[in-house]
Amino acid sequence: MDPLHVTAPEDEIVRLNYFQDSEIFEHEKPYEILSQAPPGIERSNFQLRPGQPETIHDLRGLRTIFNLDRNGFQVVSNTLKTSCFDEATIKKDYLPSIEALLKSVEPDIDVHFFDWTLRSSGLPDPKPGTIVNLNDPMLCLKPVQDVHVDQSPFAAIKRAKWILGNDISFLQTKRIRIINIWRPIYHPVEDWPLAVCDGSTVPPEKLIKVDHVRKHHIGESLYPLESDRYRWYYLNKQTPDEALLIKMFDSKEDVVATCKNKRASNV
Repeated sequence: MDPLHVTAPEDEIVRLNYFQDSEIFEHEKPYEILSQAPPGIERSNFQLRPGQPETIHDLRGLRTIFNLDRNGFQVVSNTLKTSCFDEATIKKDYLPSIEALLKSVEPDIDVHFFDWTLRSSGLPDPKPGTIVNLNDPMLCLKPVQDVHVDQSPFAAIKRAKWILGNDISFLQTKRIRIINIWRPIYHPVEDWPLAVCDGSTVPPEKLIKVDHVRKHHIGESLYPLESDRYRWYYLNKQTPDEALLIKMFDSKEDVVATCKNKRASNV
């Protein structure tokens, strides 16, 4: 029997929040303002709604089956040696350990970091009108509650230019990937585990480009429309010594999981 299609005791059935399509997006691009919005401007011009119930499959016992090229995610055993997570320690100790982790998965690569985020489900909701400084690297945020891909291909190449220079000839010689490394840092996850979608089950035409407007730049993410083709997973009781690698972008064309938008009508 195919282990990918067996129901496990720790599988969960949930309703995920999906982007809702609209006729207005034939002439107006979806956006969300992540800083203070100008007077009279809505923070967002799209809606999210819960989809139909879906099974989130437990990765326990299956983790060796999945890899970044085929599925867009991979679980790697990696002892967390950092115990203090202030900005100086993250830069001095934690990021070098992540570079070593990535090079253990694939040697002979160059690794560049552009961001990190601390999250906690125990934070209170911010008061209405609260201005959140997303440029503060030590700001702890609540979990995101919608289905999304952090970086679109456009945003990924834009970030690569910031790091490697504006001469895009590097795209002809280098494989560019954006990998998110996700892990708990103090204890096993008991609630709000992260769900990841098998990238091989995502139709490109289902991915909608959405502008994320910050104070100093405009990024772009992908929001999938609901589909019964997706296959979802989570790592039950993920520990600090288990790193979940999640691919946001891949410039290589002949891999299965790339998450590239092909919806011509999305401006």
